[in-house]
Amino acid sequence: MRGAHGPSKSMILKIADRQRAGYSTGTYNLCFYAYSPFSALITTVEKEFNDLYDFVDGEIMTQSLPPKGYSQGRYTNSELRQRGKLKVHLDIQSGEGLPKVYYKMCNTQALMDCSLDEGEVHGEGMTELKDMDEDTGLVSHLSAEIEHIPENCDNSALCYYMFSVSNKARDKTYIYSMRVELEFYDPGNVDLEKTYQNVVQHG
Repeated sequence: MRGAHGPSKSMILKIADRQRAGYSTGTYNLCFYAYSPFSALITTVEKEFNDLYDFVDGEIMTQSLPPKGYSQGRYTNSELRQRGKLKVHLDIQSGEGLPKVYYKMCNTQALMDCSLDEGEVHGEGMTELKDMDEDTGLVSHLSAEIEHIPENCDNSALCYYMFSVSNKARDKTYIYSMRVELEFYDPGNVDLEKTYQNVVQHG
């Protein structure tokens, strides 16, 4: 990996990806060769254990799905206590076919307790995102919306969504990018006769 101008550069060191490519796993030794004086900070982020990762609102996640493989992700947002809709976007190279996207609500008290079993990651007991709008070109862009109703959560302050992208093909690997973002139906009314400073007005 070559360094580049900018604030940061990152590597993905997933065990499953390295095993598929035939590389060793275990301890990683990093060597830096400087062509000029520089300073660097190395940080590690423990993510994607057992192909489980966390969505950040509006952030794009890119994944590789081997044949019969899957990837599962969790999503939460402090604003899920009010009505709105989740927008799900999926980008994949045209002509590759489409993986299946499933979701369900996870009613637990802790985000770390949310995960899917082997059947659920391939759609058992899950809701499939169907009728996704498709915009084709060099890349197929698919989008769908999920109506969010806080009352469907056991605790509206602890709403979690689980997503799974399943590759049911026997001989094809998908590379896709996906993001989830929340949009409110009603951001709330503002009284024009009042003065607001550092105040968020919730509906």
